[in-house]
Amino acid sequence: MSTGKGIIASAFFEPPAGGLILSDNFNRSDAASLGANWTSASSWSIVSNQASKSGTDDYTVYTTTLGTPDHWSEFQLTASNAGAYLVVNARRPSGTDNTTNATGYLFFVDPGSFAPTIGNSIGGSYSTLITGTALGGWPASGVIRIEVSGTTIRGLVNNVQVVSTTDSSITTGNFAGFNCNFNVVDNWRAGTLPWTP
Repeated sequence: MSTGKGIIASAFFEPPAGGLILSDNFNRSDAASLGANWTSASSWSIVSNQASKSGTDDYTVYTTTLGTPDHWSEFQLTASNAGAYLVVNARRPSGTDNTTNATGYLFFVDPGSFAPTIGNSIGGSYSTLITGTALGGWPASGVIRIEVSGTTIRGLVNNVQVVSTTDSSITTGNFAGFNCNFNVVDNWRAGTLPWTP
């Protein structure tokens, strides 16, 4: 069906009876780091109950394993995020490696073209795997999510699939997180598949 933004919606995973979910709403006092549950670059901090990024693109990864390379990762967008790269990560190799040299799958909405994009990073070398149809504008609110199952990688905005592809270059990695440049992230969650609302 048409979503009215030049994209085609498709079926997405139904919620399960249960499953492992990790989450952080960042609702705590301002601090110079994200806290003990995160391995982050020094430019990440807590400001006004959000994860705030003050430097160039840097990764942060949650330190608890999801126990499987098949999982999802998501966070909340706001209108103030327009013009920034905000990227959800899946299949990160460990809970202690937050560097740009790490491996993983990435999903983001390009802040210039508004095109949903899936890429991978292998040893710090980024490649775009697929660029979807432009959304027609920056999502004013809601959630972006990456789901990885076997060789299938899917990008969703507000529970609607906007891009998908297959890739077999990364088969392991039980950790998730995000990266962005000069902006804020809120209400991050990750979990085992299928997705849980």
